[in-house]
Amino acid sequence: MSPFPVTYISFPSAKDPTWENKHPNRSTLQIISLANSNWFKNWENSSWRKREPGYLEIKDSISDRLLNQLYSAFPVFKGKVDHFELSTPLSTKHFSNYDQGEIYGLEHTPAQYLDPRLTPHTPIQGLYLSGQDIASNGVAGALVGGMLAAGSASKMRWVSHLLKPKSRTSIQPSSYADC
Repeated sequence: MSPFPVTYISFPSAKDPTWENKHPNRSTLQIISLANSNWFKNWENSSWRKREPGYLEIKDSISDRLLNQLYSAFPVFKGKVDHFELSTPLSTKHFSNYDQGEIYGLEHTPAQYLDPRLTPHTPIQGLYLSGQDIASNGVAGALVGGMLAAGSASKMRWVSHLLKPKSRTSIQPSSYADC
């Protein structure tokens, strides 16, 4: 089978400084990729953990493809995965109640990014919106959304301040010694 067009691989346990003490020689790994909710239409009216075998076969097939991509990028992991679990759009719909089982908020279309309602500002004084849906999808979008909300709340132009080129004269030669 062909690989997915995009996969995101992260290691959440690497972010926990106490992980190695609690779980020596163990690690967690997360792979995120794209899935079409139509692949799972046949089971949309079934219950979580009570779906027909065909659903499990599709999950196994997708899991195999994702693991093969993992092993292709990181051959050292082959034979070392003890447990894996695949979440589908139906799982996300069950737990998060998103209409199509999407995990990154609103649909990413030009119309979404042009929607004038998606800003940090609200009609309620002192209430600001942040997060990915007002900027862009994912972690980076959530970060930018937070910066936009902080700038709006503080009446500072954080983004333009951060993007403003620094003057060469403001960099002291001694600051390079610590690099």
